[in-house]
Amino acid sequence: MEKYTHNGVEVLVQAVRFDEFAKSLKDHGIIPVELPVDIYNYVVLRYDLDGQTKYAVSGEYKTFLTTQIPEDSWEDLIRDCQNQANGEKPENLRSRFNLLLGKAEAAAYKDISDKDPDGLPIMSIIGLSRLPKDEQDKFLQTVKRMMISYGYDKDYIDCVSMTPNEKSVITKLLNDEYYWLLDDEA
Repeated sequence: MEKYTHNGVEVLVQAVRFDEFAKSLKDHGIIPVELPVDIYNYVVLRYDLDGQTKYAVSGEYKTFLTTQIPEDSWEDLIRDCQNQANGEKPENLRSRFNLLLGKAEAAAYKDISDKDPDGLPIMSIIGLSRLPKDEQDKFLQTVKRMMISYGYDKDYIDCVSMTPNEKSVITKLLNDEYYWLLDDEA
């Protein structure tokens, strides 16, 4: 059995198929509930053991056991644990803001380029400050429009917890400032 963490919660990983895991639970008098989660080649189970609710996301080769539903997704839990098995550090939970900013930046990048960003951080791909001003402006306006459509306006950002960097980015964005420039470049 291997031990990892996802979003600060311990995850145990066993090399056991989903059907063998369910049979083992049944052999111990536990009948799990299949949760309505659709992950290709995996089943998500909830069961009680020793007075505690537990969860298993179980597939063809491995079963991931945890005590909490991941705040991001079961797929992220699986990927994070697999990455840790390959020597990577546990991932930090991405905020909704960070996730949607990446989505908005990818769309804005497609507006100014015929290349696909392939999910990489936009700033590391193109170095926006090196682009002509009209392309930077188009990028900024697309990101701003999308972030506002996601609900990130001046009133909302004061109602939710954000990191100082996220707050700085959205404030600059809403003020039509190039948020990708360092303060000493502006």
